[in-house]
Amino acid sequence: SRPLKTVLFALISQDGKILLQQKTSDYTLHPNCWVIFGGAIEKGETPEQAAHREAKEELGIELTELKFVKQFDFSESNKENAQFFVFQTPLRHSVEQLKKQLTEGANLALFSEKEIESLDTLRYHRKMIKEVFKELAHSK
Repeated sequence: SRPLKTVLFALISQDGKILLQQKTSDYTLHPNCWVIFGGAIEKGETPEQAAHREAKEELGIELTELKFVKQFDFSESNKENAQFFVFQTPLRHSVEQLKKQLTEGANLALFSEKEIESLDTLRYHRKMIKEVFKELAHSK
């Protein structure tokens, strides 16, 4: 079976924090957890195109300066393989504005690398978030 392909885009504030989305209380995987924005890559779409579409759908924004961070391949024994294409991009909107435009999830907020450690998030998202921060540290 072909892997589930997902694109994730990390919006990074000027002070180096990452914008995450909080899932709703009825989210199946892990209610109320915090994750990177993104979604499934549709047939015939590149990961970049999917990131642009998801940003428009979920936040009503156009992404600029999309930078590829890393591809992650996870396989869980009980699930099929999953491929994640992780990008980062500068946050060009206020959190207040984005909260008004949020169409998916319960909330959104900015977090520092330190704050991520105590955050309720998905194990594999935590791994990808760490990678984004590593990339940010390199590009300074």
